[in-house]
Amino acid sequence: MNSTCNKFLLLSFIVAAFFVSCRDSALQPEASANIKQVGKCNGSGLLKSTQSDSCFVYSFSNVLTIDFCVIGNCCPDSNRFTSTYSLTNDEITIKIKDTAPNLCKCLCRYIIHAEFYDLDSGSYKVICIDGTNNENKILYNKLVLRKL
Repeated sequence: MNSTCNKFLLLSFIVAAFFVSCRDSALQPEASANIKQVGKCNGSGLLKSTQSDSCFVYSFSNVLTIDFCVIGNCCPDSNRFTSTYSLTNDEITIKIKDTAPNLCKCLCRYIIHAEFYDLDSGSYKVICIDGTNNENKILYNKLVLRKL
């Protein structure tokens, strides 16, 4: 009888542990993102300024919203960029690639808009990379803080 009782207690413990672990993972949705080019060419007059001249702005409460600039050829000026992202611990990496043909002899500044949902942490290191031609040039390396 003691053996039956021990087996029952062990089985009860295993089932309880399973439900607790399932409940915790079900309560925390996985982070997701939407990243896109906003608008078309924003002119070439500002190209003499550096990338660090505050072309990176964000807001972070429930959703982390980031706008940053990248430079690309003037034409065509829509749908130039593809994007990927990774989220590891408290670091978000956004990688942009210019995949459109370079049909003109001019450069433009474009705005990339990113929204991240269901983030757990109150702060993240955000790294924006230009991956065009596999160069992986870091455009921005910023710390973003959630507003309370």
